[in-house]
Amino acid sequence: MSLFSETIVGQVLGTLKASAPLVALVSGVYDHVPQEEVFPYVKIGELVETEQNTDDAEQNAAVSLTIHCYSRHQGRKEVHAIQLEINRALHRAPLAQAGFKFLTIDHVQSQSFTDADGLTRHGVSEFNILITEA
Repeated sequence: MSLFSETIVGQVLGTLKASAPLVALVSGVYDHVPQEEVFPYVKIGELVETEQNTDDAEQNAAVSLTIHCYSRHQGRKEVHAIQLEINRALHRAPLAQAGFKFLTIDHVQSQSFTDADGLTRHGVSEFNILITEA
């Protein structure tokens, strides 16, 4: 994993954990879910980074990031409420960290479905992020 990826995960986790409306809906926001998972919760998922270097040696990256949420509430209502707060917290958020410049973070799509266990409602939200070294 590159330095961009570590920076993005840290910033996204911090932003989601700082969202009072989201935190009020879930038991936790995780990069790694503890063994004793308590529903509902949010987990940082897959991260795909594509380098986009320029002729002036500036390092840039386009990143696709997936955020998962899980619920045992019957129906879609709880997962959709959680996804709404994830999107509100991250879409066009002013993320910042020394040494890096987040050019944009945009919500691309969200979906929800029932996991194979037949009990767990699973929400998936995808974001595109452009980041460069400052």
